[in-house]
Order: sequence, then C-alpha cells, then structure tokens
Amino acid sequence: MGGFTIFPHLPIEIRLRIWLFSVPDDEAEICLPWPGSVPNSLYAYTNPLYTLPCQPLTVDVVFPVAMHVCRESRSVVQDSQRSGVFFRASQAAGCPTPFRHFRPELDVLYLGDQGIFFMDMFVWPENSVFDSARPYDRGQQSQWRKFLETLKLTRRFAVATTNIPGNCRMIKEFFTRVWTFNDPPRPLRFEFCYVVPTTKNITEMDPDNVHAAFVPPGRRCRLANIRESDWGGILVPTNSMRSNPPQTLKKLVTQTIVEIRAVQEGRGLGARRKVDGPEIMDIVDVTAGTFLEYQHDGSWTEVCATRMYSSEKMYIPEPLLAERPDPEVQRVHDADIELRLVPWDEGNDTDYSDDE
Repeated sequence: MGGFTIFPHLPIEIRLRIWLFSVPDDEAEICLPWPGSVPNSLYAYTNPLYTLPCQPLTVDVVFPVAMHVCRESRSVVQDSQRSGVFFRASQAAGCPTPFRHFRPELDVLYLGDQGIFFMDMFVWPENSVFDSARPYDRGQQSQWRKFLETLKLTRRFAVATTNIPGNCRMIKEFFTRVWTFNDPPRPLRFEFCYVVPTTKNITEMDPDNVHAAFVPPGRRCRLANIRESDWGGILVPTNSMRSNPPQTLKKLVTQTIVEIRAVQEGRGLGARRKVDGPEIMDIVDVTAGTFLEYQHDGSWTEVCATRMYSSEKMYIPEPLLAERPDPEVQRVHDADIELRLVPWDEGNDTDYSDDE
C-alpha cells in the first residue's frame, strides 16, 4: 500500500466508498443487560419497569481501523447514517465509543447473578409484576413484551455457573418455550454457556475474597471459551470458601445437565406435561467461558477474580428509573467499572436478599 500513491487523487466518491468497505461486518459480541440487579428489583412493586434492563439492548464494538488513518477516513466512519457505526458518550473512555444494537441471532446474552430470573419472567409471565400491575399501563406492558420478544429470538445464552443448580427446571422450561413460541422454521440449535468468574486456582486466593457472586467487567469485554478438556481442573466457588468447598466446573456441568434431562424425561417432582418437539437438551450446545476485559494496551485480561462478593453481606445498588441513562446516548456500563457494592442494612425491616 505504501506505493499506492494514486489514492489521494481518486475522485472523492471513490475514496469514500473505499473507506466504507474498510468498516468490518458485525461480529458476535456479549450483551450485558443493565442494571445487573434486575429483574429481582427491590422496587418492583413500586414500578414494574424496575424489573427490566435499559432498552434497547446494546453491545460494545471495536473501533474501525479507518478511525485511525486520517481525518477523511475518520469523518466517514463517524457519519453513522453512511457507515452504520454508531457512537455514544463514555465518561470512562473520555471520548465517544462505538456500539450497535443487540442482534439476538448473533450475539450472546448474559444472564448474571440476578439476570437468570429473566428466564422465569419468560416461562411464567402470569407471575410477573407486569401481569399483576394495576392500573394497566400500556407503556409498561409494551416495554415488557418488547423484552420478552428479544428473549424469544435469542439463540445464545450465557449464565453464571453458580446460579444454575436449583434452577434446572426453569432452564429446561425456558428453552422449551423459546423453541415452541418461535414461528416455523423453529431454531435448530441453542448455545448455553456456563460462565465462571476466573480460571485461576481459587484455592491460592484469600478465602475471604472468594464468593459465588461476581460482577462482570465494566469495560468492553468478551467471553473466552474454556475447552471441555480443561473443565475438570477449574474450580467454581459455590459459596463462602470457609463454609463450602468449591466444585469443579466439570462436576457442576455434569450434575446440572443430568438434572435438566431428568426434568425433561418427567422424572422430577411436579414435572410438566411433555410438549411436542425435540428433546430440548439435544439441540442445546453446552459450552463454558470466562470474561476477558479489554485493557488500554490492547490486551484482554481476566478481571472477575477481583470482582467476587458475598451476596449475603453486600448488594449492588440500583439506580432510580429517572437516573438510568439512555443506552444509545451514554454507555451505561461505565457505572460498573468500579465496584459499587453496599453492605446490607441490618437495620432495614424489609426482608430482602440477593437470593430472593
């Protein structure tokens, strides 16, 4: 390219078209619904919208290379209507950062410490605070149904591993209903990723710093795949290290898949009526991964080993609805770069906990 001296002399229309060709196609990204404390909001019955994340769902994307070439190429990329690349303010980055809307057929939707209960919202909508909300609010119902539609169309899910045991029936019912409610042709495959906070040896860490709950990265992140052959060597905290020994990722995956299949085959207590369709776990690809966060030097690093916390002692405060920024205007995850953990107020008469 160093010898391609004719480029500056090409007609402007051709140069602009070449710059547009340099904008990469969409790649699979990880979507983190925000705030992370929903849908088990402490304010759910004050306003049902507290149980929903900020919408539309968005994902961070890489800066196109053309942003760093020259003023002309940068201006082309920054013209969102022409390039298809959109930008939003980021206080942490100190400049606008690129993003796009969540694509349910491509991206991975992360359901974290509380987010797994979005599955419950989908499986048993009659129990939702929206269904029981009075008086009927058309705007609230619209936001709720919009989010349920997103869940229905999503094909790739990631869940914090420690939240899967005890919720196997809900998980099975969720995938069954997503498959059933989709119009033909129905989904051929789903992906279900078990997410661990770290692949490091947690027995070498201070036991007081090892907990089942963790906060995903606040900066741009991705899921790094963990090979199945390595699952037996990765320990997952199931509670406090001092009261409960960790289990291997392989054991947790094996146990929960067996339990899900038991529900599927009707061997569990209160098993629901079998519906027409495939054995749901036969079309679910089980994977495992951990978060990597993008660093200023361009590297990707595990950070969640330092973002674990005890949900019995601490919680993540949720912003009021009026304080939630528009995710298309401001990067909402900037708020989670620094851990915002608050001790549970023992003097509060309201009986709430992270595990409800």
